[in-house]
Amino acid sequence: MDVDLSPKLAKKLYGGDGGSYYTWSPSELPMLREGNIGAAKLALEKNGFALPRYSDSAKVAYVLQGSGTAGIVLPEAEEKVIAIKKGDAIALPFGVVTWWYNSDDTELVVLFMGDTSKAHKVGEFTDFYLTGSNGIFTGFSTEFVGRAWDLEDTKAKALVASQSGSGIVKLKEGVSMPKPKKEDREGMALNCEEAPLDVDIKRGGRVVVLNTKNLPLVGEVGLGADLVRLDGSAMCSPGFSCDSALQVTYIVKGSGRVQVVGVDGRRVLDTTLKAGCLFIVPRFFVVSKICDPVGMEWFSIISTPKEFSIVWNSGTIPWQKQGMETENLMSFDLYQGPGIPDVLSDPSKEAILENTAVASAANDLNSSSSDTNEVPFNKEAMDVDLSPQLAKKLYGGDGGSYYTWSPSELPMLREGNIGAAKIALEKNGLALPRYSDSAKVAYVLQGSGTAGIVLPEAEEKVIAIKKGDAIALPFGVVTWWYNSDDTELVVLFMGDTSKAHKVGEFTDFYLTGSNGIFTGFSTEFVGRAWDLEEDKAKALVASLSGSGIVKLKEGVSMPEPKKEDREGMALNCEEAPLDVDIKGGGRVVVLNTKNLPLVGEVGLGADLVRLDGSAMCSPGFSCDSALQVTYIVKGSGRVQVVGVDGRRVLDTTLKAGCLFIVPRFFVVSKIGDPVGMEWFSIISTPNPIFSHLAGRTSVWKALSPEVLQASFNVAPEVEKHFSSKRTADAIFFPPPN
Repeated sequence: MDVDLSPKLAKKLYGGDGGSYYTWSPSELPMLREGNIGAAKLALEKNGFALPRYSDSAKVAYVLQGSGTAGIVLPEAEEKVIAIKKGDAIALPFGVVTWWYNSDDTELVVLFMGDTSKAHKVGEFTDFYLTGSNGIFTGFSTEFVGRAWDLEDTKAKALVASQSGSGIVKLKEGVSMPKPKKEDREGMALNCEEAPLDVDIKRGGRVVVLNTKNLPLVGEVGLGADLVRLDGSAMCSPGFSCDSALQVTYIVKGSGRVQVVGVDGRRVLDTTLKAGCLFIVPRFFVVSKICDPVGMEWFSIISTPKEFSIVWNSGTIPWQKQGMETENLMSFDLYQGPGIPDVLSDPSKEAILENTAVASAANDLNSSSSDTNEVPFNKEAMDVDLSPQLAKKLYGGDGGSYYTWSPSELPMLREGNIGAAKIALEKNGLALPRYSDSAKVAYVLQGSGTAGIVLPEAEEKVIAIKKGDAIALPFGVVTWWYNSDDTELVVLFMGDTSKAHKVGEFTDFYLTGSNGIFTGFSTEFVGRAWDLEEDKAKALVASLSGSGIVKLKEGVSMPEPKKEDREGMALNCEEAPLDVDIKGGGRVVVLNTKNLPLVGEVGLGADLVRLDGSAMCSPGFSCDSALQVTYIVKGSGRVQVVGVDGRRVLDTTLKAGCLFIVPRFFVVSKIGDPVGMEWFSIISTPNPIFSHLAGRTSVWKALSPEVLQASFNVAPEVEKHFSSKRTADAIFFPPPN
């Protein structure tokens, strides 16, 4: 294996008087990128305050040193303020807002390790700050801030101007902060140094395993974790994860030696481990550790929330303390298979990597640590153009046309694995039977007509469709579309292209027509497959005309829709019960697995939003790592999107017909023009969860007054004024009087 597995120390990314933030970079620890893992450390000095933030990654936090206070706001929940101390493990799912505070003289150090598979940069965490010089307030315009939080222009400007500090600040002595509540800690944290032991071997070692039983939130994070304490000169038996999990290990204290054996029984790592270093064991590779006389302690995450699944191969005992030389340790029958024992024990075999990585990493840390107090601008996450785009015609004729959005003009289609297209049928226009390489949601934008839907191994369902209908189309479904009316029938398609032939685009496979499957097979195959004489097979192939869309002659008979076929196949969003209804503000109908079960098979959620004239949609973000793909059905308005580092990445006008995509965790807000605005969106999860930053359900309403005051860097009366606003409104805000 060519990837360097050498343990590394973290490097300072930013910091100041209040503390510092350290990260491990995939450029120095490539297995972070290979394994979709991120790792970082937060070190807070006395009165250091890590400003409220949320992340693009689910994580496990582990307190390495000191004690302090943490504020945790789970989506759609109240703030929990808990006391934290050395040994505490805390599970942090997607969308959780956290802050961290140290009131003691001893430095508070917290380790974070987590899954970056849905992050903006694989192998790295990206934090989104609610306050500070790089918080969302500095990203939105004063107009949007004023409207969203119901502040006069002067107060909105003052609030934005007051934002100082970048990520971490030092509070003045005597500043009041929320007191931890004992009851808040229940289910939120587990102290691994005090928890019951899962393994306890005398003079060997001890293990505490975090899983869904002792810390249920670990299940939402999708990770497992453990704390291992190995006694002086003891050995941790060779073993591997038998369920394809990665092990990411941080050495908490002590030192020792590690060997890792990979493909073909080759030793890929043989080095010293010291406190502060991080290393990753690839899937199925075998790892073993022997500690120095001082012992060694490490904290690991495992890329599965299930119970610890390492196969230990010395009976049921994972440690054995020995006074023998290293080369004799393998006298135990640890493995029956060839190759592994002798390569671990035979020093004559050359290791692929044998180094003193920790020492060199320490030198790197001293020579290249950042001295900046500012959070570095994450330019890489900002380069994608988010500008709304109109669809362009791909093909068409008398029967109608097919329009698509191209990833070359809307790059977020490719970035988000999303496709989008529209079909517009004239009177008597027929979109020939086809299937697609993508699961989709169809939405009827205009007109009425008939759709034929054939689910795999099922009979055809013929349904009447009309404006407002949403239809879920899983993989393998065959569809046709027909318009018998004078009004043009327009259907929008949006879906997941992660398994498509071309990322960000749909590819349709036609059953008939000049580019259908009949024209691809030879006459012999057509005749044999459909039991046709040769002349009839030739005639059938020759008769196929039209490409994708054809215009039928007047009077041609088509199947009549059946009312019973519509059951469970379509939901009319304009007639469905409202999920949100704010007088003078707006209304929402959400598609999910409850009201349209097939949405679950598609793997997408969707909603129709109607915003009243001059009303505002609260700033918010998807807190479960989902992308939002939005099509403007009618009306117009203005949109602002704030992304990484509090930068405004989009500020533009929206008009009917345009499509735009909000990246994961970016904050979006819209204000309708006097005519109002209506949009249909898909969300890349069938049951999405959104976190709103203004209004009654805002995360600000959950945070303690002391935290707000300290975060905003304002006087108590300013905080009280801010908190007194938007106490009744939720999601939509009617225009000011």
